[in-house]
Amino acid sequence: MLMNDHLVAGMEANLLVSPEQASYVMSILDQFEIPFDIVSSDFQSWIDEVDSLNEINKQKWIADFESGNKRKPDFYMTNSEINAWMNDLANDYSYATVSTTGTSIEGQDFFQLDVDATIVSNPKHVYINGGIHAREWISPATMQWIIHEVITGTSDDAVRMRENYIWHIPPVINPDGYDYTWTNRMWRKNRRINSGSSCIGVDLNRNWGWGWDGPGSSTDPCSDTYRGASADSEPEVRAVEDQLMAIGGENIVLYMDVHSYSQFWLVPWGGTTEKPDDYAELKAGGDAAAAAIRSVNNLSFLVGTPPDILYVASGGSFDWAKGHAGVKYTYAPELRPASAGAGGFVIPPENIDPSGNEIFAGVVANIDFAASNP
Repeated sequence: MLMNDHLVAGMEANLLVSPEQASYVMSILDQFEIPFDIVSSDFQSWIDEVDSLNEINKQKWIADFESGNKRKPDFYMTNSEINAWMNDLANDYSYATVSTTGTSIEGQDFFQLDVDATIVSNPKHVYINGGIHAREWISPATMQWIIHEVITGTSDDAVRMRENYIWHIPPVINPDGYDYTWTNRMWRKNRRINSGSSCIGVDLNRNWGWGWDGPGSSTDPCSDTYRGASADSEPEVRAVEDQLMAIGGENIVLYMDVHSYSQFWLVPWGGTTEKPDDYAELKAGGDAAAAAIRSVNNLSFLVGTPPDILYVASGGSFDWAKGHAGVKYTYAPELRPASAGAGGFVIPPENIDPSGNEIFAGVVANIDFAASNP
């Protein structure tokens, strides 16, 4: 199994192979003198270890919660647990509400936390969605950290963000796929049944109508980057599109679609090597975010377009938000870790708090830059 979303020449490939095939694959690599490292000799044990750590953190958090200490979650929650957690927060704070983002391909409603405690006239909106790729668990967990900070935070940045902007954060916009990862950990797509194929799912981040069916997307339903039968065919995608259009691009100071992993702060365009006319401003906003992250946890985030630092990827969310909805500042952060060897998609829950802390700092810096350079 290829664990990379897509490959280009010179890019490191991450392979997941069965024990029965491991010796054969290594012999082929040796035959062609392709260098390789074994990141894990027992990937299931790696998953089991992270799951065990997650359960320990969960039980500690529940005990604190029941005693009245409603601290930020430091464990990976199921989709239903995330929804219950958001509803509890909304019950405690009058300026926070839970609303329905849309309905998934399997008919499951998915939700977001909206925050409006603004004290300014004509406030701008911030829209950040996570969990578009099911296996990227650190994304919804980081969204929860940011939700909690925006609603309850007492730092100058948290109060300023709360009082000056209206926030919309759906932490999991691929609920069916995310649910499925609790039994098939490396699943990426949604759970659409594709006509004429035994393969399930559409890559929701290749399905958006701006640049759909371009390079970096696949016409094969069995591919992890399958772009769907038509542009905007997936209800999960259309739900977010409808919200962005209803708010109006000119009213949104920042749009983000949060992914993992690699520690990138990706800038449009993703589907072409051409740059937007305002690329210099977009890049500077990303640089401000990267500098803020570095000041928190000393992590380096590389800023640039997907074709420049990763690969061409057409039909993505942030291209649509900029090109179609008219949001000026759109980004797709790729969260920690930096590599598969550092955990890839399966990283211990101890990463949740530092990830939330650093990404919130990056978001604040990005918003400040965008607000100063409309």
